[in-house]
Amino acid sequence: MSQSAYQPLPKLSPRLAQVHVVSFEPHANQGLSAARLMAVAVVMSGAVIVTSHAAGLRSLTKSFAKPTVTTSQSTALAPHTTPNQTRLAPTTSTSPPATAPAAQPAEPDSAALQAILNDWQSDNPGGTFGVVVQELGGQKRSASLQPNLEFEAASLYKLFLAQTVYGKIDQGQLALTDSLSVPYDVGDCLERMIVISDNDCGMSLGDTVGWTQFNQDVQAAGFNETVVSPVNTTSASDVASFLEQLQAGTLMSQNDTQTLLSYMQQQIYRSAIPAGVSAGVAVADKVGYIEDYWHDAAIIYNPKGDYVLVVLTKDSGPAAIADLSSRVNSFMNQ
Repeated sequence: MSQSAYQPLPKLSPRLAQVHVVSFEPHANQGLSAARLMAVAVVMSGAVIVTSHAAGLRSLTKSFAKPTVTTSQSTALAPHTTPNQTRLAPTTSTSPPATAPAAQPAEPDSAALQAILNDWQSDNPGGTFGVVVQELGGQKRSASLQPNLEFEAASLYKLFLAQTVYGKIDQGQLALTDSLSVPYDVGDCLERMIVISDNDCGMSLGDTVGWTQFNQDVQAAGFNETVVSPVNTTSASDVASFLEQLQAGTLMSQNDTQTLLSYMQQQIYRSAIPAGVSAGVAVADKVGYIEDYWHDAAIIYNPKGDYVLVVLTKDSGPAAIADLSSRVNSFMNQ
């Protein structure tokens, strides 16, 4: 602290009163001696001094009881600061500061996406649908309509068959150049089965692997609502899970994953999900249709974030799927 506001008290010096010497004329008849007169004079002088000293003390006490107040800022009571110098508040407690609670991650806001699916279903009252939308990055929003309802799979089974065949190749049980019961080898049939949905290649590959073994492989992979023989059924949930794992690279080797995704981007039936996305956006999908069933399952590589869209329908068709694809794509582009 700089210079104190309160100055030390000055040393008090006795204030001596003027002493008037009183002349006493002795009278013979009073019988007072010179010594007695001197004693009286001394006593009177002391009384005057004590009285004057007490008066001085009262005057000093009165001056300190009423300190002078000035209007100028006191540099003694406020710490001196220089420009750009931070003034720190004095610490008043030795306890550690309270820790703010950690921010909780925000939950995905999927309500608006679910509303889009609900509105679309209301606009198509004559059909039966199994739908899953899953955002692969970003907020990971999702929505669905009857995701576990089982449908006739049609050619969607070829996705699961491709996984099984590539697995046998990686294990050395098959080779891409192995011959089949059709005039194409294993590698050729894998491509034709996906790109043009060749049924003969699908049946030949299934016969080579064994349909019972194929069923076991599908179930072992966790796709519990998908069966190939003796019936051919699947659900939107199983197909969406397949596509999510395929895109993540956890279903098969990196090379096999890239090959299969490339075939899906080249597949020739583009009137459903691909027709509803923005121009120039890559779509890797596989369709399946038979009698009253029309399905499409896709990974959409959207500039604002990839997502999966699976639409299984009965008594509907590609136009309705394209309409839903357009609505979802518009939402994802917001």
